[in-house]
Amino acid sequence: MLSVDRFGNAFALNISMAPTRTQSHPPRSLDVALTAADRIWIHSGNNPEPALITRVASEFREMPGLALTIHQAARLFHLGAQECWQVLDQLRRDGVVERTPAGVYRLAGE
Repeated sequence: MLSVDRFGNAFALNISMAPTRTQSHPPRSLDVALTAADRIWIHSGNNPEPALITRVASEFREMPGLALTIHQAARLFHLGAQECWQVLDQLRRDGVVERTPAGVYRLAGE
């Protein structure tokens, strides 16, 4: 393929497309993590670990305007839907986040 630069000089372009990442690494499914193996933070019992609650709260504080549904938050934080709901509900009770009528969680007071 011949091309011309801004000075009128012709030169050959040898452009080859690099293979896309999806050819070698198929994309992860859009489902939230449903198994313990897919989760970074695993806990037992009905109460999430304090370190997990602190991590999620920090993410909301560090990203002003962050507003997520349960499924979006579960995907972002690598949690199962139930576990994510427990964490967000605890943060809601602590006054860190609030839940809008549309079911979106955001930093309280935003």
